[in-house]
Amino acid sequence: MRHIRSLHASLEDSINSAMVGLSNTARAKLDSCLNDLKATTGKLALVVEFGISQLRATAVKPRVKPWVDIFNTTSHDIKEEEFASYEANDPFSQTLMVQVDGLLGSFTSLLTEENYKALVGVLVSEVAEQLEKAVFKSSFNRLGGLQFDREVRAIVGYLSQVSEWGVREHLTRLTQMATLLNLENLAES
Repeated sequence: MRHIRSLHASLEDSINSAMVGLSNTARAKLDSCLNDLKATTGKLALVVEFGISQLRATAVKPRVKPWVDIFNTTSHDIKEEEFASYEANDPFSQTLMVQVDGLLGSFTSLLTEENYKALVGVLVSEVAEQLEKAVFKSSFNRLGGLQFDREVRAIVGYLSQVSEWGVREHLTRLTQMATLLNLENLAES
């Protein structure tokens, strides 16, 4: 789309400078063609939007759900030994980050920069949505809440690195959930 706008501007400048003596009819025909070219930008934007929605439905959502299901199989009602073990080898967030990295890596060379950013946005939204659902299905003790806080921090940090725009707002609810799980009593809030 950016290229079409650039082409439109370039053609318009060329026409204005090179074809000074055009008749009104010829100029109207050229203007009509230029406007048609410009109108394709909107159509292409719809195609891109449709493509990103299809990418979400076929490549992102089916993969993210099983990755996040690992969260439900990882206990967050843990003892000191498990908490220490998770510190050295986090069974959920490390696996999620490797999977996300693999997915993004498979699309890096295939997408334009703008489309890649859109994919990252879709991926972050889907991870946040699926993880929020998983949290509501889980039970936590104090150490499990601390572990969840670690996991959220690791995921937010990783996703912030792979994207050029702030993903923190997409993950705010998860961060808030982790904060609530770490409160010892309601007076702390």
